[in-house]
Amino acid sequence: MTRASDDQAGRRLSQEVSSATDMEETAEKTTTNLNLQKVPTTTGGEEAAVLGPEPDELPNGGLRAWLQVLGGFLLFFNSWAIVNSFGVYQSYYSQNLLSSQSPSNVSWIGSIQGFLLLAVGCIAGPLFDAGYFRIVITTGAFLVVVGFMMTSLGTEYWHMLLGQGFCMGLGAGCLVVPSLALLPQYFGPSKRALVIGIAVTGSSLGGVVYPLLFTALLSRIGFGWTNRVLGFISLGTLGTAVIVMRTRVKPRQVRSLFDPASFHETPYLLYCAALFCSNFGFFVPVFYLQQYALGHGLEHSDDLARNLVAVLNGASILGRLAPSLVVPYIGPINTMIWVAGMAAVVTFCWVAVNDLAGNVL
Repeated sequence: MTRASDDQAGRRLSQEVSSATDMEETAEKTTTNLNLQKVPTTTGGEEAAVLGPEPDELPNGGLRAWLQVLGGFLLFFNSWAIVNSFGVYQSYYSQNLLSSQSPSNVSWIGSIQGFLLLAVGCIAGPLFDAGYFRIVITTGAFLVVVGFMMTSLGTEYWHMLLGQGFCMGLGAGCLVVPSLALLPQYFGPSKRALVIGIAVTGSSLGGVVYPLLFTALLSRIGFGWTNRVLGFISLGTLGTAVIVMRTRVKPRQVRSLFDPASFHETPYLLYCAALFCSNFGFFVPVFYLQQYALGHGLEHSDDLARNLVAVLNGASILGRLAPSLVVPYIGPINTMIWVAGMAAVVTFCWVAVNDLAGNVL
């Protein structure tokens, strides 16, 4: 009797332990399922479960968050600003170093630079999503600085095409998209437009600093050392950006470089087509403003004509900040429509300019 009772008690104890273990496993599975989030896959548009923590609340401020804005500002200072400064090179090359080349051939240097700045973003974006942020911006910083140094040694057209066009263009393209993609990790919708507006003003300030320095130093230390000085400035500012910028959210998935599903939405395609067309006219004033002014109204005001690119970029500071204040009220698309329309009107008015006031305005 005693042995039978002991066996029965042992079986009951074993069943209780097994039941408790099952309850723990069930609770663990439930907790795991709560952390599963559905995200779109990169191939078929279906949804797949990815294990990961729920995203925490955005900082929306603080020292680390604003350091990312500073870093983005410095990246734009050395990407879009370089392209926006090409007008001073266009004028110098056409009149001096590459005078044997037509203005159209010279503009290919800046055109390749601008094309790569935008096109490389198609690769830099997915690499950012995959978690290679620091590698991408470090590579971009290296190429921009090397591009300046290669340009300083150039004496032939193809030297400038490789150093200034391809090398600096590839480097600048690695900087733009990551600098914009990082800020939403730190700021919510209420501040996002403003901080992006502050970051992109780096292209305006750089578009003032680089042309003014190029013009001021060219007659004193020559073309080679002028570009080396600009390269050292780029090295210092880009080095600061690489040091302070950090991603806050780890990537949840690795998406493909090309997603065909993105091109199945008509509104998105129309939006891309509109941006594509608007960029056709963007670089014309930037490249040819100084050269045009030297032949239309500012023939005897050489110093002022050579500073028009800096004036243009300085005025764009307001043009980059003002839309960020308007976007919350009328939306980004409506803002772009108004801005693009006004830019088109001003560009057509430029055809009739033949005096000092017209060129400055």
